[in-house]
Amino acid sequence: MKPTIITYLRYSSKQQADGLSEFRQSEINRKFVEKFCAEHDVDLNEVISLKDLGVSAYRGLNLTLGSFSQTIKKFKSGEIKKRFNEDGEINTYLIVESLDRITRTGPFKSTQIFTELLEYTNIVVLADGEKKIYSKKSIDSTHGMMDLFMALISLQRSH
Repeated sequence: MKPTIITYLRYSSKQQADGLSEFRQSEINRKFVEKFCAEHDVDLNEVISLKDLGVSAYRGLNLTLGSFSQTIKKFKSGEIKKRFNEDGEINTYLIVESLDRITRTGPFKSTQIFTELLEYTNIVVLADGEKKIYSKKSIDSTHGMMDLFMALISLQRSH
């Protein structure tokens, strides 16, 4: 089964609309998505693109307003069905420039959001020219606790 691919870009304030935030995030996502789609035989038109422009993640507004919050609700309601690959692993990918696009809330809430998302989707982080994929399987693996700690540290740097 082909994967579901979701891209998400967000910036916090209307002032950032005049800057390069949207362009930078779009370019990083585009380069990865084009390659990923080609490797997995997914048409680029099937990619779900989410944008929350001028929606802060510091107090979790993107979790109650905008396209990201609607997508989380669709995951929870089953409107966006869980997809699995041949190995029974989640076959949905949420692609972000960095974890702070998802949330900048405090430690407890950000941990909850991160682990809850992994129930529905893998999270692909494209920060600093590198690709890191977080999944339920990777977090449950031998080195998963270290991955979880690194993700939480990354989330807290921006809080």
